[in-house]
Amino acid sequence: MFKNLSIAMFLAIFSTATVRANDVEVVFSNGDVLVTGDSAANDLEITRLSGSVHQFRGLRGTTINGSTDPVVLPIQDDLRIWMLGGEDFLHLRNVYIRGTSHADLLVEMGRDNDEVRIDSGSIRRKVVISDDRVFRGDDNVYIYNLSAFSVYIETQGSARIGVTYSDISRLMVESGLVGQDFLNISANDIDFMVVDASNENDHLVFIQNNLSGSFVRVNLHQGNDVAQLYGNNLNHADAIFHGGAGTDQVTGQPDWWGIGWLSNVKFWNFEK
Repeated sequence: MFKNLSIAMFLAIFSTATVRANDVEVVFSNGDVLVTGDSAANDLEITRLSGSVHQFRGLRGTTINGSTDPVVLPIQDDLRIWMLGGEDFLHLRNVYIRGTSHADLLVEMGRDNDEVRIDSGSIRRKVVISDDRVFRGDDNVYIYNLSAFSVYIETQGSARIGVTYSDISRLMVESGLVGQDFLNISANDIDFMVVDASNENDHLVFIQNNLSGSFVRVNLHQGNDVAQLYGNNLNHADAIFHGGAGTDQVTGQPDWWGIGWLSNVKFWNFEK
């Protein structure tokens, strides 16, 4: 069939038969919205318009379903996102997922250096943001003003993670075993919190959180780590901050690093 075609004509035919790079597929399926990236670097913005209706818009050359036009869909149950390859940027604005079945936000960041931002939102059940466990990227995850029952963040390389001004019943952060991590958990209402940092030099900022009556476990593991604590309400919490192996320090206000002299709050393997 192709024996009389020139190489240029063959390449032109082949290129039109393949999906272009920097394209994100967005489909609606049984109440869920499924988002799948490609091997290129994509920039996707998801914004709530009204009720459960959201706009999916590609930025900086990213197309949606092969088009430069945004896609508008309702999220009746789950929002599931696979970012795949490339250094991707995902920005969710005022996302609203309040379905009656699952109502989850599930994001798999993929194999390169990715960034996920959530600026305001309400998730009825859980948020899971995870990284590729084989191809470790240095990822950023920032959550601001989010209401959710549970949030689980898992990264593998050097990570910058921020959870601020949010109302979360259960917060779990696992930043892998490698990479120097910076964790900022500030001004939140949290009932249950578990944080596991890496085996390298990590920095935890833990400021003005309300965790009264909660379960708190923070383990910074190996490395020369720093925990900066100030103005937290832990009066009735069962709390342990573990520095792990290495030379670890706690900094903050003078009255026991922002905690007060509370018998229910314990520090292991820390220096002032």
